[in-house]
Amino acid sequence: MRHYFPEVPPRVEYELSEMSASMLPALEGFTSWIRIHWPQIEENRRAFDKE
Repeated sequence: MRHYFPEVPPRVEYELSEMSASMLPALEGFTSWIRIHWPQIEENRRAFDKE
């Protein structure tokens, strides 16, 4: 959701809708997977770049 405040300078605030908020558990799982596997991802990138 977007909230506009008619101020000078203009200000806008955003918040997740209920539907968007329902995605947070899935995103938390994904970001957790990234944190756990990031060292291996970086290692694989370095190995690929050496080829």
